[in-house]
Amino acid sequence: MAFNATSFGQVLNISEGGLLYKSLLDQAEPAPQTFAIGLLNSAEGHYIDRLPCELVQINDSPPLLPTSNTIIRQASIKFVNLSPAQRQSLQRFVKDNCLANA
Repeated sequence: MAFNATSFGQVLNISEGGLLYKSLLDQAEPAPQTFAIGLLNSAEGHYIDRLPCELVQINDSPPLLPTSNTIIRQASIKFVNLSPAQRQSLQRFVKDNCLANA
């Protein structure tokens, strides 16, 4: 899972360069260009917080119901300006949580 102060979403694809995730949110919620994100794999007990990132692309669905403002947002982000410790934590997270490395 990926999360920040305003959203919580499912990671669809991840690498050391960035990730693609989807989340449910209100249609009116703006998409910030830069923010920090956390990663969580609760089944394995892996957690990283406050990774600086930049929005690359978003794809918003139409509202899920005609009377609703709830949408599904897919967002591509890239990690930027990681400290050496953050880069090492991210490398370990990707290695331990990606099927290609299993």
